[in-house]
Amino acid sequence: MIRLACPSGCAVKVQIPYRLRGEPVRCRNCTAWFRAPAAIEDGGYLEGELLARPGEGEPLWRPPPAWSLPWRWLAAGTLLAAGVAVAVVAWGAGGQSTRKVAGKLECFVAREGGKRLRLPARHVRLEEPVTCEVSTAAPGKLAATVATRWKDVADGKRVAREGNPKRGEAGAAAPFRARLEPDADFVGCVDFVIEAKLADDAGKIVWQTKIAIAQDCPD
Repeated sequence: MIRLACPSGCAVKVQIPYRLRGEPVRCRNCTAWFRAPAAIEDGGYLEGELLARPGEGEPLWRPPPAWSLPWRWLAAGTLLAAGVAVAVVAWGAGGQSTRKVAGKLECFVAREGGKRLRLPARHVRLEEPVTCEVSTAAPGKLAATVATRWKDVADGKRVAREGNPKRGEAGAAAPFRARLEPDADFVGCVDFVIEAKLADDAGKIVWQTKIAIAQDCPD
């Protein structure tokens, strides 16, 4: 709410909602018309701006709404933005790096005759080890991790499982090669996901990807 003093000189004071500060107000004593000054804030008290003197009747034009900067809202918005920025920085410090590198994950199984079956593949059932290779053109060495995840069934319920992560180093000079074993890192006839990550010296992730393997077991 705001309070306005009649600018014609009479002793009347008018109280109106702050949101109506731009609307013309008529003095109930002298019939003058006035409005709130633009500089008034919520809860303030000022002399109104004269629009029509007593006896001149209602003003023919309606002035644009008076306004003032909502300082309390701006302050709250600034604090909120600062809080979000701190949260983003904290999240970044928790595991993600601003540095990004290009990486590549290739997985395959060796079949009879020395042929390689690149994964993912259609109508595949894996009963042999899977070889995964993580490569990057980034200079130096980066910590590389290859891991697997899948859903198993135990006591009629689906349970999340994961294999033992394989760790090593990858760089422009040499890729990291991991060997995934059946019944340890994946299970035959069960779909699973292969995840690969690269991290810098501080342990921050600079690249990651995954491959979904769908197995086909008609029997």
